[in-house]
Amino acid sequence: MKKLLTKEKICVMRLVLMVVGLCFVFQTGLYPQTIKTQDHPNHYILLIDASASIVANKLKVQTYQQALKQKLLNGLYENGFGESIPPMDPQKDFLTLFHFGIIPKRHVTPGVLPYSILKNYKLPDNYIHSRFIFKSNITKEELMGRPILADEPILPDEFYNLTLLTWSKYLALMHLKSTPVNGEVVRTFFIVIHDGILNAQLLSEDMSMVDRWGNPGDARKIKEFNRLIDNDYVYLDNEGNPIRKGNPEYLFQQSLGTQNQPIFLEAYELASQKQKNWEVESKNIGFLKNFGTVEMHWIKETGNNPEGIIKVNFAQPFYLHLGPGSSFTVDITYETDKFIYQGIVQPFVEFPVRFSSKLPCDPLMCRVLFDFSTVHYDAILGKRTVSVCFDINVESPKPLNCTMGYIFKIIAAILGIVFLVAIILTYCYFRFISTNIRIEFPGLTFPLIIKRIPLMEGRIPNTPAHDMSPFLICLPPRWLQFLLYRNAKIILNFKDYKYFYWKKGSENQEIIKMPVRDRKINIFWKAVPVKHTPISILFIQGKLSTKIRLYFPGGSSQGGENE
Repeated sequence: MKKLLTKEKICVMRLVLMVVGLCFVFQTGLYPQTIKTQDHPNHYILLIDASASIVANKLKVQTYQQALKQKLLNGLYENGFGESIPPMDPQKDFLTLFHFGIIPKRHVTPGVLPYSILKNYKLPDNYIHSRFIFKSNITKEELMGRPILADEPILPDEFYNLTLLTWSKYLALMHLKSTPVNGEVVRTFFIVIHDGILNAQLLSEDMSMVDRWGNPGDARKIKEFNRLIDNDYVYLDNEGNPIRKGNPEYLFQQSLGTQNQPIFLEAYELASQKQKNWEVESKNIGFLKNFGTVEMHWIKETGNNPEGIIKVNFAQPFYLHLGPGSSFTVDITYETDKFIYQGIVQPFVEFPVRFSSKLPCDPLMCRVLFDFSTVHYDAILGKRTVSVCFDINVESPKPLNCTMGYIFKIIAAILGIVFLVAIILTYCYFRFISTNIRIEFPGLTFPLIIKRIPLMEGRIPNTPAHDMSPFLICLPPRWLQFLLYRNAKIILNFKDYKYFYWKKGSENQEIIKMPVRDRKINIFWKAVPVKHTPISILFIQGKLSTKIRLYFPGGSSQGGENE
């Protein structure tokens, strides 16, 4: 018994789920959305160490030039850096070239510590030395320059005593913020070349020396900026996810030269934390209740080009998440029909569709691909357009001519059959069993219907009176006479013609051959018989005949009593 109850409960639950599913007038299927960005344009920031230690000896200079002119340029224009940083396309991507270092060697006198004059220099203006910022169409040959003319942009013009390696990327971003990037940027990469040598023994000592010897206002401003960068920006791993603090932030690192005098080539990808948070939220909005509703209605269902409307009502969380001014592209596909619409995101939008073939009775399953593009502005990284793509299957309702129309056809077919059977039965009834030819008697409520039987008799109680009608023959319409009684005859047979007249006073035996125009034939008493008088009416059609014998009582022209 418990098992049976359990099965019943399961069936009831399934039924409830089915009913809930059927409550949706239009069945929609929302597939997981994707975050889509273009491959270009990207921004490559070359950050090259210009410290004096990097050219301390001939071997290190050779390694330095190899890192710049071979490894860096090959990676930048041909091979890329690691798994996720592609090579630059000069026609689509942008390039920024920075050298970093402060206090030129020529400004330091022998025996004077470089840190002692750091307060005379401004950070980051005297630390970041830019050759160009955010330029496109920079070819490999242009970046290498012309050594004969001593014009090699990739090489520093001067070398410096302090490099503040720990802050180099921060100061480069700070310099970028003073000259904001206004163009479209998909991804931002740092390509850094350095020798890894600190000015102090430890990172903390390196930074404390700046606090001690540098301009106090600059140091405070840089620390605040560094905190801002740490909070608002992240370095990404090969999967595009933020790298956790404490892990190496570079995506690619290569060491050149000897173990004692290495030159490092490193590559990083920098992204906005707000942007990454937005993308994560976008991936979590992939539920129908958060996205909104997508429905389809028919406007015209018949003919070779049926028309409909797809209505989209965005949920408020999704609408607010996209932000004002976000644009969208909708790609609607059904078999060979394709429709593309563009517009600005609003709480409610509609798209007309017109198909190229007749509607089948099965519901249409249209694929609706939404591509929402939203623009995020960043003072350092530039403008970034990100697309959120939703792939939705929208099931149309059944065409009315396939639902109600089908029912109407069935009903019409049944009614047609019933009507045809009724006509056949009616015809057979009036052709072989009865007629709708009536004999009416004045003063009597019920007429006498002529049946198709050999003999019909009746005694009429009405007393004859002069110029009064003993009876009236009523015929159906002429078209019905033609259908049912064509060539049928009604013969009036009086025993004594001196008592009757009809049809303009004729006193002869009268034959009515149908169809006739007259629908009523009146019989009148010409004289009142004293005795009862029989009247015979003969109805003949084909081989069937009916004789109606009527008996009238006698009367008196002076109003005498009946016999």
